[in-house]
Amino acid sequence: MIRAKETRKEARKALSGKWRKAIVISLIYTFIISGISILSVFTFGLLAIALIVIAPALSYGLAYSYYHLKNGKNVGYGDFFVVGFKNFGYSWKLIWNIIKRCWGYIFSFVLTTIGITGVLVVLIIGTASSTLFPEDYTDNLNYESYSGALQDSYDYY
Repeated sequence: MIRAKETRKEARKALSGKWRKAIVISLIYTFIISGISILSVFTFGLLAIALIVIAPALSYGLAYSYYHLKNGKNVGYGDFFVVGFKNFGYSWKLIWNIIKRCWGYIFSFVLTTIGITGVLVVLIIGTASSTLFPEDYTDNLNYESYSGALQDSYDYY
């Protein structure tokens, strides 16, 4: 079993002399993802949908760039973008395989979220209704006195 300490040591050794390139590639990726996310606020979520579509390709390209940096190959600053979109279909195939493997967990998460939301809605509505219609208000209504008053009004005719 490989320990985390050993993995970090190997990664540092592999990135020796390539840290600048790895950091710049990471920053470019982060700026692209963050920029699209921020701009999606102004486009009513249309860019958010676009980001969902292109994110697997960009992530694949980023992993590809890191892998080649680790193995000593020459990687350009924008290669993650080019490689990602050249392998657009393959990156989505990888995502789909991950989703298929995690489908049960995703489904149970969605059901749990719906259940918790339902419980919270019931609690909020229950609290709001007891605040708007306190029990002592309905208890103070004396229906017998009203029916007696109505009876007295009929006696005059």
